[in-house]
Amino acid sequence: MFSSAGELAIKLRAARYIIDPVTLSVVYLAARMRKPLLIEGPPGCGKTELAYAVAEAGNAAVERLQCYVGITEDKAIGKFDEALQKLFLETQGEHLEKDWGEIRRRLHTLDFFAEGPLLRALRYEERPCVLLIDELDKVDQEFEADASTNLFIWSASERLNYELEPAGDVAGMDFAVDQIPVAQPKPASVPQPPQPSPTEILLAGKAVRLESAKPSRKPVEVTIRDLYEKDGRLLVRYAVRNRGNHVYDVNAPQVFELTGVRYPQSLYLLVDSQLGDQESLRVTAKQQTPVPVLESHLQTEHLAPGEESLGVIALRLSSSTEPTILPFQFPNDNKQQIAALLVR
Repeated sequence: MFSSAGELAIKLRAARYIIDPVTLSVVYLAARMRKPLLIEGPPGCGKTELAYAVAEAGNAAVERLQCYVGITEDKAIGKFDEALQKLFLETQGEHLEKDWGEIRRRLHTLDFFAEGPLLRALRYEERPCVLLIDELDKVDQEFEADASTNLFIWSASERLNYELEPAGDVAGMDFAVDQIPVAQPKPASVPQPPQPSPTEILLAGKAVRLESAKPSRKPVEVTIRDLYEKDGRLLVRYAVRNRGNHVYDVNAPQVFELTGVRYPQSLYLLVDSQLGDQESLRVTAKQQTPVPVLESHLQTEHLAPGEESLGVIALRLSSSTEPTILPFQFPNDNKQQIAALLVR
């Protein structure tokens, strides 16, 4: 990540973080040897800020696990989204094969898994990730003792092969497969093309990339995951993550369409992307028009520190050959505006 301690010092100064020579050497060696850092100190001494500064210096993402009394492995690692699995069965039941094993395998892919910060940190591919485990001393002994998750994740490309606990009996394990099993072809005599459904649309949707020069430091962060558009209907899946130190109440967002947009670069290069905080400030528009919301689903409305909630929203939006910007506005957090800008 850094070629020398001197390069790290220069980049940390650019990130407006002052560091002493001893700590600088320790951070550099830890990054070079790919070893974790255990930082102890009084409140306000810069422990948390060091992680964000190192991430900014190394052009890395940050995943923060906020520990607290009573935290469980579901919050740290993640769990299967039962609401999304139920929605899939309700909307797609008529088109599924009557093979329970096949249905169970499909329901246990990562498309239905709400990832926690530990798992998200492991799955970064395009750039490095700094995993910040904050206030580790508040973790209960029960969490450490009962942290056997039986979660084993792999992909066909073998980009991730990580076992959280030593494997026991295969029959007692739960699996999350990072791919959709290939469906068996149906007989030509009974063609049954699947009908669009919210879940199927999201599974076949386009991934949304994040256009951001710097990691977000907002206490509440919104990430647009993927979208699908057909016949004037736009479905968007998003995630809301609480990085702050108090509970955040989240509701379905208000969505607008900007007209008369001006931006320093061509929007054609930014289609299917989310603009970062700094990039969003460079957008100007003559007016914004509300976009009709057809339906909306949210995993949970009360986010404790370190938690994440997934949401799905369906919009009525006419198709266009030109790029447009859609602001998603969520409830404010202590008067701070929470929003995400999507270019589609």
